Amino acid sequence: MILDCILYSDFNCPFCYAFGERTIALGFANRIAWRGVQHAPHLPIPMAQAGPAFASELAREVQFVQRLAPEISIALPRGKPNTGPAIQAVSAAMNVDPHKAHRLATSLYRTFWQHGADISTQSVIRNLAQQADLPDLSITPEAVKMASAWHDAWLDRGVGSVPDLVRQDGESITGLVDLDTLRRFVQ
Repeated sequence: MILDCILYSDFNCPFCYAFGERTIALGFANRIAWRGVQHAPHLPIPMAQAGPAFASELAREVQFVQRLAPEISIALPRGKPNTGPAIQAVSAAMNVDPHKAHRLATSLYRTFWQHGADISTQSVIRNLAQQADLPDLSITPEAVKMASAWHDAWLDRGVGSVPDLVRQDGESITGLVDLDTLRRFVQ
């Protein structure tokens, strides 16, 4: 299946979460190849409570998303998780069933940004994989390699920010854009 765009995205980015929700609302999610990247790989597993400065930055990000995308349900989490395990889980799911992988990715975003669950933990990932009808999901060396290739491709772009949506013609948009801009770009 040839898709129209590649979306580089990170689960712990509220702008990526809102961007993904908008692609779903517009009916474009099935035309976009999701590629998980870690823009903050230093974050601990399990997720730590944000300190005062980080908590303030996180609150500003969530408030900014609420202003830019008031139609998106988002709650302030207690911190940000390391997203490596979740990205590898979606990569593994892609090798099983791309539609179920998309369901898993959507659940990971919503579980974190709506409920504040720590999506770096295996128990949360395993539960969401089961809900996405992926009960025997295992992280294979191939899944780790694919997740690493996604990250490398994003780094090679030199953008350094997410969300980063790239069309087949090489044109791209970075950041949370309004619905009309997103619609025009994908169409």
